[in-house]
Amino acid sequence: MGMQATDPQGSVIQAAYEAARVHLRAGRDFAWNATNVTRQTRAKVLGLLRDYGARIEIVYIEPGPDVLYRQNHDRFSAVPNSVIDALVRKLEPPALWEAHDLTVVA
Repeated sequence: MGMQATDPQGSVIQAAYEAARVHLRAGRDFAWNATNVTRQTRAKVLGLLRDYGARIEIVYIEPGPDVLYRQNHDRFSAVPNSVIDALVRKLEPPALWEAHDLTVVA
């Protein structure tokens, strides 16, 4: 959508939800790839999926700090380190009860 990581993300989020609804109505599998670091944020997405009776599989990837900051630095549109630091402080890893299946990649 041509937005920077520091731009307001409301329109991006709404577009993602609408795309998800299209797939859910059609009964198609899809992946929701997002940084949902808090249980509250994940609950919104998971609630939508549950409303449609979807099978939910979470793949939780937690790179070490060196990898995290290097990958961010190498992005086309890097996120400020202060934003990443704030997300790390708020991190609530997913729990088994949040999905039908949970895979953790460390």
